[in-house]
Amino acid sequence: MRQLLFNKSRFKYLRRLILRVSGRKPREPLRVELTYNIPLRSHIYIYNTGSYFYSGWAPNEYEVKRYLLEKARNLKPCIFIDVGAFIGFYSLLLAGEGCDVIAFEPDPRSFKLLMHNIVIIGLQDRVMVINKAVCDRVSSTIEFKLAKEPDISSSTTFLSEDHVEYRYLAPCTTLDSILSNLKPNINVIIKIDVEGGGLNLIRGGISTIERFKPHIVLEVHRTFDVSDELLILNLLKTYNYKWKILGMRDPRNFHVALEPPP
Repeated sequence: MRQLLFNKSRFKYLRRLILRVSGRKPREPLRVELTYNIPLRSHIYIYNTGSYFYSGWAPNEYEVKRYLLEKARNLKPCIFIDVGAFIGFYSLLLAGEGCDVIAFEPDPRSFKLLMHNIVIIGLQDRVMVINKAVCDRVSSTIEFKLAKEPDISSSTTFLSEDHVEYRYLAPCTTLDSILSNLKPNINVIIKIDVEGGGLNLIRGGISTIERFKPHIVLEVHRTFDVSDELLILNLLKTYNYKWKILGMRDPRNFHVALEPPP
């Protein structure tokens, strides 16, 4: 037993591990400049990481990750449309699986980190980033509410007033206008996480849905009004889409997969 526990190879491994851990210096915090023309903090600090991509995903999103990876691996060639990309977790995940990516992020704070992450990982040739909201009209603007926590910024009533830090007019475009020149023989995967604005987004992407029959993952943020994202399920039913729940945070906030007809 003593020989099994303390043989030379194990001792060398433990010695290297101790030296590696004890000799590791803590990283200096990174100061990231956030340049935009709105009165918010001009920089943030990120600690103990060599990447700005530091938040990972919530436990209830495990099935979302698994579902998107499965689609990216089985549908080739593929393009991934990440609407509400935040700092790029899903964009980088699917770019790493060989998909070309178009990532939309209207919050200037998250957009800055998104661009840094793409460069750090070295995927700038595969990911195109667009600092716009996606809605039902082009060459327009939409009132966008920046939250104190950037991952919940929104253009809808889903964001309560006590979380709003600043309002500004974000440039807006549609899925149909962005994807109008896309070749018809490509597989399209769409992830939508727009804090309650998904219904107008889908209305501005009907031509895309008819042409490509994309696989869609939607994070539902219920507003219980005329823009309630649950209405998307009824809208896509007319195109023979079926849906299933991937993960639930609470009855007002959950992920669904929207599957096109075979």
